[in-house]
Formats: sequence, C-alpha cells, structure tokens
Amino acid sequence: RIARKIEENVLIATDNFAIISSNNISGIIVEQCSNAKCNVELLFKRVNARTLKNADINAVVLLDSLFYTQNNSLLQMIITVHFTNALFNEGSSIIYKNIGPIIGIVVPSKDDEFNGSLKVYYYSDSNSTEVCAYWNYTIEETSIVKGHWDRNEAPLQPSHTSLCESKHNTHFAFLEAAVNVTSNLEDILNSNLTVTEKLEKLVNLIIELVDKLEPVDIYLISKILEYALEEVDANKMNLTSHIISSLFHVPRTVLRESQLKYYATNKILYAIQEMGKSLNPAEIERIVKNNFTIVVYDLKETNMSGLILEGCSNTQCNISVIQGTANLNEIVTNQNLQIAVILSDELLNQIKQSETAGKLVVTIYFSDVLFNEQSSKRDGKVSMVCGVVLPKFYEDFLGNLSVVYKNGRSSDNSNSCAYWKFQVDDGDETINGFWVPQAEPRNKKLFTICEYNHITHFALLLARDNSSFLDANEYKVLDIITAVNSILSIIGISGILLTAGLFERWRKNTGNQILVHFSVAISIKIVLLYVSFWIYADKSEGIVCSVTGAILHYAILSEFCWMLIIAILQFKRFVEVLGGPPKFVLLKACICGWVFPLLPVTLILLVDKKNYNEGQVGICYPSGLGLYLGIWLPLIIIISINFVIYIFIIYNVFHKKTETRDLVNHEILFQWRLALLLFSMLGLTWLFGFLSQIPGLEDIFIYLFCFSASLQGFVMFLFFIVFNKSTRFLYSQSIKLWLYSRGYKIH
Repeated sequence: RIARKIEENVLIATDNFAIISSNNISGIIVEQCSNAKCNVELLFKRVNARTLKNADINAVVLLDSLFYTQNNSLLQMIITVHFTNALFNEGSSIIYKNIGPIIGIVVPSKDDEFNGSLKVYYYSDSNSTEVCAYWNYTIEETSIVKGHWDRNEAPLQPSHTSLCESKHNTHFAFLEAAVNVTSNLEDILNSNLTVTEKLEKLVNLIIELVDKLEPVDIYLISKILEYALEEVDANKMNLTSHIISSLFHVPRTVLRESQLKYYATNKILYAIQEMGKSLNPAEIERIVKNNFTIVVYDLKETNMSGLILEGCSNTQCNISVIQGTANLNEIVTNQNLQIAVILSDELLNQIKQSETAGKLVVTIYFSDVLFNEQSSKRDGKVSMVCGVVLPKFYEDFLGNLSVVYKNGRSSDNSNSCAYWKFQVDDGDETINGFWVPQAEPRNKKLFTICEYNHITHFALLLARDNSSFLDANEYKVLDIITAVNSILSIIGISGILLTAGLFERWRKNTGNQILVHFSVAISIKIVLLYVSFWIYADKSEGIVCSVTGAILHYAILSEFCWMLIIAILQFKRFVEVLGGPPKFVLLKACICGWVFPLLPVTLILLVDKKNYNEGQVGICYPSGLGLYLGIWLPLIIIISINFVIYIFIIYNVFHKKTETRDLVNHEILFQWRLALLLFSMLGLTWLFGFLSQIPGLEDIFIYLFCFSASLQGFVMFLFFIVFNKSTRFLYSQSIKLWLYSRGYKIH
C-alpha cells in the first residue's frame, strides 16, 4: 500500500531489504549477499538474462516489452527485494526454503492482468525439487489474516537458470520444498478420515519420511494408533504392522527421547498389545513384516502347544507350530532355532477349560528399540523381544510359559530372564515401562530357557553383547580354517609318531621323547574336540557327555602342562647354559604332564557330575566355577610363566652367540626359526585369543588365533622332522638301505 503511493524514482538498499521505484528501467540485477549486505543494480536497456554469466548474480528481473505504453515509455513500477523469508510465514504442512531473494513487483496503475509478463530469472546450482511460488493472502473484513505461497509447476531450468513468470502484482520466490512431517501428522490426527484412511496415510508418510521423524512425531503416531483401538480388524492390523516395521529405521536416540518427553514408545507398545487382543484368528493367523511379526492362534481349535521361529535373517524368521506336547530336549537340537514359545501341558489344559479364554497372541520385535526405560543405567543389551498375550484369561497360571532363546556361540551365566512392566499414572494411562528381572535362566546347549507364570513382553537381558562381532559367514570361515589346520596337525603329529616308531636312535633322545608325549596330548585334544561337539548335539545330558568332557578337559590341561615342561627345559638350555643336566627328566615330565591334570578333572567330577553337560561353547565342557578354576586359572598361570620364559630365551638368543648345532647354518635364520617355534610350542598363540577382546581389533586377532593355535602339530612336524638335518639324514639313509636291499644301486 505504501509502495503504490510512491510517484518518484527511488532506490533504497538496506540490510536484508531494498526498494526501487522507477518508470525508466527495464529490470534489475540482484547480486549475492554477504553478511546481510546485498547489491542491487538497475538495468536501463533490455538484456538476455541467460547470457549473464557473472558468478555473483543471484537473480535478474526483466520487464516484458508489452509493459511499454503507446508513447514508448514505461509504466511506474515498484520493486521490493527481501533477502530473507522472515516476513513470509504460512501455516502450510510444507516447509519451504527460499533459494535467492523474494522479489515483489507492483505496478500501481494496473490492478488487473498485465498485457505482458513479469520475468524473474533465478540462478541456482541446487539439484533438489524447486518450484516458482507467488505470495497470496486471505482478506477477511478488510483485514489480512493469512498468507501462503501459491506453487506453480517447476520452472524452466536450462543450465541452472530458472525462469518464473507472472502477469499480476505479486511477490516472486524460488522455493526448495521440504515436507513438514509434524504438520502432516497433525492433519491426519485431527482429520475426519476413517481409521483405515488415517492408517493408510500414516503408512505412506512414514515410508517416505522415516528418516525425518522427530520425537514429537513419534508421539503423534502413538496418538493415531490409539484411534485404531476403537475398531480392530485384519486390514488395520496389517497397516499398523507396516508402521511398526518402519519405526525400526528411526534412530534409537529419537525413539528414546520421544519416550522420555511424551511416553510415546510405551504408548505404541501398549496399543499393539491391545490391538492383538481384538484380532480374530479366523481372519488372520500371522503378519510378518521386517523386524516385526504377530501371530494369532485359537488354542481350543488347534492342537498347538507353542511356536518356533527359525531360519532367521536380520529382519524376518520362518514360523512353525509345535503340535502336541512340546519336547524341550528335541527342540534345542534344532540349530536353526532362534526363539521358541512353549506352553506347558498344565497351562494348555487350564486355558482350554476356561470359558472366556482360548486365544494366543504372540508378537516378536527383532530388537528393543521401542522398549525405552526411563533410566539408562543398565548395561548390556536385550535379546529379541517376545510378547505373549492370552486375551480374557485372568487366572493364575497352573503351569509355566517357557521362552527359549538362542545365544549364538555361547551363553553367559550373568544373563537374566526379564519381562516388560507397564507403569500407569493416576488416570490409568500408560506412561513408563521398564525391564524387571524375574527368573534365573537355564542354559541348555546353545540356548537359554526362561520360565514365566504370567503374560507380557519377555526378553533375555544380556550382560554383554552375545551377538558377537562375527556374523554367521565369518564363523563358517573360522570353522573351515580350524578343520583344515586340525587335519594338517594330525598329519604332522602322525609324521612325528612314525619317526619315533621307525628310528630307535631318534626316540632314545630325551627331547624327542618329550616331543612324542606332547604330540599325543595334542592329538587327543583335537580328536576329542570334534567328538565332544557331536556328542553334545546328540546326548548332552547323558553320562557319555560327562566322560567325553572330562577326557577333553584332561587333554587340554595335559597339553598345557607339556608346554610348561618344554618351556622350562628350553630355559635351562638357552639361559642356564652352565647348569648340569637335570636328573630323571622324563619321569618328572610324565608326572607333570599326565598326573597333575587329573586333579582338577577329578575334583569337578566329585563335586558336580553334570558340570560337563552344561558347557556353553557347544561342546561337552566345564561350566561355571569348573570352567574358571579348572580351565582358565591353570591356563592363564601357564601362559604367563611361558611368556616370561619366552622373553628370557629370545633375549639371550638374540644378544649372545648361540651354538646352533645342526639345526641351521646361519645364526640369524636360527634365531628367527627358534622364536617362531617356541611361540607356537609354548602356547603363546593363545595371546591372540585374549587380544581379540580389544574393541576394533577383534577380527584380526580372532583369525590369527584360530589359524595359529590349530596348526601347532604341523608346525612341530616341519621344525623337528622336515627342517631338521639329523632327522632328514635318518630318512635318507633308511630309503637308501631299502632301495639297496631291493637290488637298486645307490651312488
């Protein structure tokens, strides 16, 4: 209104704003702004906007030739330039970012449509969706109450020069559109649409904009889902499952903040639980989405006693029904099983005799992203979450509801069974939720069993990340490496034992006799590892597993005792070179290598015969205190002693002139060979296993450990048989004698 009253030529440029009034210009050039300072240049002759290649140009305003009057003079024109959109606020569900200045053009003498066009050229390198927009506003009783941008089609844009045109007094803007998710959700929530239509709109919105959701948006989603509780059917549950699946892609920080501020995730969980209660098994049996699954069964009409989820990918599982009485011992032999829900016979009979109950609803959440506690002090992670609902069943359980979780390669005694407890406020509205540890888990093979006497969401609280840093394919690679190297070790040990059997001179050497004993201990361990794995998978609770586990335990301790013996003897050889030869070496070595390992094994069998049946690494193996005191304590002591001895030996060998005898001719080569041989024989490859616990270096050290530890027997064969000149001489002489006895002439 003020601009329309200007009749003289004016050019005023200030911070963030400029106004031009003239009747003799053909356009203006707006240059790029710097610190709110923007330059405006007037054009007094017609130019081609697309030929202007100055990088500082932001926009160009040109007037069509039809603006000229009959006497060839221009109309009075007022141009305003707003360098920000601070004054242009609209209530739309779309947020727009203006690219370049907002240019207002007013011809005071023209209220109707112009004969020619107002043309504004914008220069932009943006590759996003852009539109020409014109400011419009609503007038009620002579007062302006609301303004908004009228968006036209995308502008003509050759070589980043975009043209916007109009034949009316208006404000031009070149806008980059961004959806205002919150406003859209509010529109859906407050609309008069049916519940199904609201859910459909919500699904489409979340699929496209899940990465833009904020905590308040999660709250609005929870409010929309509450409407779905009014009338639940298969279609609405399917749409809701889509929504839940999409929420797994929302950052955990956003979901957690939505719970802390608005109790949003807990409201969503509660809504899903209540919707499940209203589902009809005749209409829907299961809905499987990425990261979320819901299953509904009529227990009275079927013979089912539980569910098994197996063959799982990262986001979905195959579902099978347990018919008849569930056999837990048989279920845990299924290596593909991920989680199982089992109803005891007593509980099933109780449900079937109930007049009101009879339906089973199971929901599976592939992670705990929607289960956000008010406090974040609890360490560790949560397993896949299993929700179980028995609608209209209000009695105390006469039997147990069991949930079986697969732990991966191992289980941890510090894990705990837990259930999710909803907390309500004075108005009986769900607000918070938290995990409540309930029962001590039972470990069975690679599985953990939790037993409950009520219904809600169940999970296994992991004291640490049992998912491990390796995936299934990497475990397969490690298994192959171990198998191949174990075969090579057995072949190498067979070569050592064959040498001992063939050559009396070789086996009379005390050092070689100790090598034979050590080789036997290693071979027993390798064989028992695979036998124990097979027995554990077949008869984990029998006496066979206990015996096998005890022998394996004995073989491992025996192997490390022989490592200690070898370390002490090598110390005397390379460090205490002036001391006399020890007496009764072989007898003492046999007592240490074959008798001492019997003590911890015997103690475990006397205290707890079933200790070996509860191994947590997939084999018959010590567990609990038996594992820590019977395996880890002696191994750590021996490895520590061997490491210190190894350092002394290597220091002396590398800093003193060493008599090489017939091992090698070059002292440097001998030193490095000795270092490599002792590192393997003294069990120091286990250091790689300990180092694999360092975050970020797990993969490197676990592969080094797996490769080096399983190749020990073959390394000894190479050094003591293949690379040893004396042993090669024995074989060459024997071959020559054998050929000579067959009549072949040997030169």
